[in-house]
Amino acid sequence: MASGWSTANRLVVTDGCHMVDQALQAGLLPVLHGDCVLDSTLGCTILSGDTIMSSLAAAFRPEYAVFLTNVAGVYDRPPQEAGAKLLRSIAVHPDGSWEVEGLQGGLSLTSAAHDVTGGIAKKVQEAAAIARLGMPVVIAEAGTTHGAQACMG
Repeated sequence: MASGWSTANRLVVTDGCHMVDQALQAGLLPVLHGDCVLDSTLGCTILSGDTIMSSLAAAFRPEYAVFLTNVAGVYDRPPQEAGAKLLRSIAVHPDGSWEVEGLQGGLSLTSAAHDVTGGIAKKVQEAAAIARLGMPVVIAEAGTTHGAQACMG
């Protein structure tokens, strides 16, 4: 279970940002991921790593945030579907809503049945929340030059 984190109906009530700060102060690099947490409404739930990113961004106010995923970024539909297009930019409005300018035919953000953390839709939602705080956000593929460049700034 994710120590220091708890939720109420899947919304973060207490976060482990202070523990992350302690690890950083000790010269350690914490590696975080989604995990089970106690939930005062549901008993227990899954806390997405993307939600953890959003909490960390709000607490630490980094220059930018990088989400790494198993595909090159956000697509207009599942990337394995024919004709899927990589979205180069998503505009986030002050109210937290977002849109892709010039996108014809709409957007289909789905998650696989086995992904209990919300998939790409949750990732975009949390990335938009971070962007709303005034930080640039990059979503890139892990293990690629683009992913490494995004992490290096």
